[in-house]
Amino acid sequence: MSTTQASFQQSAYGQNATTISFQVVDGTGDSINNLGSGQLTVTENGVPVSGYKLVTDNQEVKQTADIVFILDVTCSMTSSLASAKTAVTNFVSTSRANGYHSRMCLVTFGDFTVQHCARFYDNDPANPATLTEVQDFVNQVAQLKSFCGAQDPGGPTIDENPMGAIIEAGTAAFAPGSQRFGLVMTDAPFLYAPGNNNGLVPAPTYSSVLASLQQSQMNIFLAAPAIPGYSSPFQGMPSVVTASNGEFFLYSDLIAGKTTFSTILNHVIDRVRTTYTVQYIADQVPGLDGSLPIDQRHIQVSLNGVPATVTVTGTTSSLPQGHLQYQSSFALASKSVDGSSVHVKVNGQDVTSGFAIKSGQLVFDHAPADGATISVSYEYQLIKDALSVTPITLDGSLDPGLLVVDLNGIKADLKTDVSFTKNLQGQWVLSPTDTALAETDPFGIRKGGNLLVEVYQVN
Repeated sequence: MSTTQASFQQSAYGQNATTISFQVVDGTGDSINNLGSGQLTVTENGVPVSGYKLVTDNQEVKQTADIVFILDVTCSMTSSLASAKTAVTNFVSTSRANGYHSRMCLVTFGDFTVQHCARFYDNDPANPATLTEVQDFVNQVAQLKSFCGAQDPGGPTIDENPMGAIIEAGTAAFAPGSQRFGLVMTDAPFLYAPGNNNGLVPAPTYSSVLASLQQSQMNIFLAAPAIPGYSSPFQGMPSVVTASNGEFFLYSDLIAGKTTFSTILNHVIDRVRTTYTVQYIADQVPGLDGSLPIDQRHIQVSLNGVPATVTVTGTTSSLPQGHLQYQSSFALASKSVDGSSVHVKVNGQDVTSGFAIKSGQLVFDHAPADGATISVSYEYQLIKDALSVTPITLDGSLDPGLLVVDLNGIKADLKTDVSFTKNLQGQWVLSPTDTALAETDPFGIRKGGNLLVEVYQVN
């Protein structure tokens, strides 16, 4: 059982902070990583921008990478999900060890969005306190599973609704100026309106998906079948990968072992590593109108006498729609939170009143001040949510029926208390079921505060 921590930053609306992310390649397609600010010209609506800050992530990793994992959880994805869980867990630890600051959340889907991105989990290697958020995210990943039979969210059709999930992910609470990635994995074609809209819920139009990507500035890294809309134009419009400056990976290559989910994650890190960012305050540049929404600000980056190509991968503003009201509600989780366990600090000072927990949201009576830092610690109400679970992998040659599994010293029923799932590497992944983690607490998890899993082979 563990305590979860979350931190939030109140918006500072006094400044219109603008960030442009871009990559530069030479004539052979190789990244150029040694540019200086004197080699660039930045303009906004035709006005030269002076005094900007240039950051090269290859040399100094400062820009946060917000990553939304958008995963198909229909029955046919069982083995792929098992492998993805291991890859994501490894990515969380290795990216932290290598000094990359990321924030992550999960979105799952079938014909409809099953799990929403309630909030991002911070993985900041410069802040040891975020280790609790990392563990909470890893726990969520460990609990990922596909749904079969009557619970399958895919319905009777082969096609699923990843486009709806992409729109959903685009509404997540991205950090101002962050690089934004959506990692999508599905084995199915997509539903869309009109023309292919016979899923369990209405599907979006394809044009609305592209509009969402333009608004969110999320780069889509997609593992899917090679069909129009995924890997090539659709209805006269670019694919979601092309429109978002992302990358496409053939899903069948995952199944065949020609690529892995870890490979896709490495491509994301490579994108972060080879990306420049230009940052400036629009209100502080003479001739610029900092009150304009981002879609009315035409920003260009060009090179001075350098034979290379500039590709802008994202443009964000701290005020994308103009001056907004301060935020008074902050999403903690989509799961039930134990209200009595909540501890709130604002700018390091304890706050004991003036807030409430409503449907997984921390809601203040009055919004925290401009730029305030809000820190929250809390516990989940249910055992299955509060328990930090690490996937257990076993040799794939073992016969699960010949194993004995003890949970906190009590013999588990192999049919109801634990599950065995094969991943793409042929290993067994052992997980406790919801029955074992029920609120009746058959294995004394709440009383003891943890779950010890022991596995024996019957000779």
